Amino acid sequence: MDRKLFSSRTKRFDHRVVASALVLLVVTLLLLAGPARAAPEGAAPEGAAPEGAAPLVLALAPPEQPGTDDPDLDFDIPVTAAPQQAVSSQDSHLSLRRGMLVGHQALGFGLLATDLAATIVGQLNYNDHFVSGAPTGRYQSAHRTLAWATVGTFVATGALAVFAPSPPRRVSQGFDRIALHKWCMASATAAMVAQAALGMATAGREGRLNQQDVGKAHLVIGYFTFAALAIGFGSLVF
Repeated sequence: MDRKLFSSRTKRFDHRVVASALVLLVVTLLLLAGPARAAPEGAAPEGAAPEGAAPLVLALAPPEQPGTDDPDLDFDIPVTAAPQQAVSSQDSHLSLRRGMLVGHQALGFGLLATDLAATIVGQLNYNDHFVSGAPTGRYQSAHRTLAWATVGTFVATGALAVFAPSPPRRVSQGFDRIALHKWCMASATAAMVAQAALGMATAGREGRLNQQDVGKAHLVIGYFTFAALAIGFGSLVF
């Protein structure tokens, strides 16, 4: 009797222990499954870079180029356009210089011809006034006209050369044809000023004894002026 009661109680205890163990196992599995299910909700998508690698990606990424999306904000355009504007301005200056020097050369032909005519008529006027013994004055008006025409042409020709734009780079080559031309034109300028002054002085000394001497100096300087013009003109043409 006692053994049966003890056996039945032992079996019921064993059943309770087994049931408790099963319940404890189920609860443990539920507790472990909870974080496993919550992890995918906060986890990064597959293929995403780890959080710690984000600064590396940002550091390796190329910097954004300003003004590439909006042309109105592209402030690099004036930097690239400035050399083109400088080249265009330089071309316009060179074109103007070329045109003025071509005009200078064209007027040079007229200057040389006018001065030659003034020199020839001046010699005829000198002979008529001081050598013939009976001055007629028939060359006086023509000589005066040619003389002032020579002065005007000389001023215009020189102005085209002086006020022409300078070349961008000027390389000195010593005493060359250009230097010879400049020296001749400088000499012709000084001689023409002296010639004009002596010509007016000769006309104002009518009846005086030294009129012929002043006229002769005026004539000699006239030949010197023509020689300087001819050499300076020939140094560029020939």
